[in-house]
Amino acid sequence: YLLIHASWCLLTGHTVDILLAAHGLLFAWVYLRFYQPHASELDSSTVLGDASEAFAFASMFFPALQPAIDSISRATWRVVQVLVPPSLAQPRGASLEAALPQLGAGEHLPGSNPSLAEQRRARAARSLEERLAASPTLAKASSAV
Repeated sequence: YLLIHASWCLLTGHTVDILLAAHGLLFAWVYLRFYQPHASELDSSTVLGDASEAFAFASMFFPALQPAIDSISRATWRVVQVLVPPSLAQPRGASLEAALPQLGAGEHLPGSNPSLAEQRRARAARSLEERLAASPTLAKASSAV
């Protein structure tokens, strides 16, 4: 839509409309990337924005332009980090890392003990084998694969 709008504005001489459309796109992306509230997948808290790499600013452009746009956006982010107070320009991962408990050598997060995980995997494999053995059609299908 923006490409059609921009070309129409260039043909008709309405260059101000191009600037308005570009600013609209930029401000909409900033809101969606940094400020739109989402429910957290980990707990019942609210997460702001979409920090995934798939929603990076450069991903809105053609693949040939993405490396150049990515380098420009990274340089812009460095400028923002210098000009804006650190409490406002804090990277998303920094607040998460500060909230996680500091673990010593040999310690694991709750629920991530490797021996318990291995026991769960073995139990799941046994359960799957029992289900396959109980159903003759599934056993034939799994042996054919």
